[in-house]
Amino acid sequence: MQIFPDGYYDTGKRMPFIFTSDVFLEYNMKISRKYSVGLNATVSNVLNAKTITAYYDRPNYAMLRMTDDEILAQKTNYVDWRTLLVQNVPVNRDDPRYGLWTTRLEPWSWRAGVRFSF
Repeated sequence: MQIFPDGYYDTGKRMPFIFTSDVFLEYNMKISRKYSVGLNATVSNVLNAKTITAYYDRPNYAMLRMTDDEILAQKTNYVDWRTLLVQNVPVNRDDPRYGLWTTRLEPWSWRAGVRFSF
């Protein structure tokens, strides 16, 4: 079970508002009374918005292992989880990726297509 003691993803950063714009163009040509051909193109993320969509939300490399008794003792003798981490995990405590972005919107891309109708 994964527990976020300071609340889910508490780095103090908010995710930005995501705005994407796509364009779809199509041109239909009648090749006979009964048949037509449509040429189309789709351009995704036309404005090439490089909006961040996710942050790395794990503050440490190590797991803090506690017995049931230690967890229940937190109710009366509370010790902050960061203090417990310093006491119980000697090396590789902090993850330098914490709070950095992990993914962005994909760059613009396009796709062409042909549709045959009858």
